[in-house]
Amino acid sequence: MPHTDNRPKESIYEFLIDTLRLWFGDDLTLVVKLDEEGQDTIEVDRIGIVAFLAEVTDLNGNYLYDSDDKLDLEDEYYIEIVLDAELKISQIIVNGWFEIGQDIDLDEDSAVGL
Repeated sequence: MPHTDNRPKESIYEFLIDTLRLWFGDDLTLVVKLDEEGQDTIEVDRIGIVAFLAEVTDLNGNYLYDSDDKLDLEDEYYIEIVLDAELKISQIIVNGWFEIGQDIDLDEDSAVGL
């Protein structure tokens, strides 16, 4: 169950997801959906987790998780996702390393290969 705080005009939801092992070629996908009472559920964004992690770089531009061996070195990933007013992903930070600004599009044609 998500935890939400009581700050006005924004909410924080925390989820703990156990994936076991991550590897290239898997289809693990995070999907953001809007589910309002009395309306159909709408998918507003999605991200392929391993495909995204493969693009994470440090400050020197070195890829941190671009192989199965590097994925196996991490036991936990802390992924912070910020949604804009339309519930589209506007920022992502992985283990404090990588951030996507609001001008980056994460759809199928994006530069991160999703």
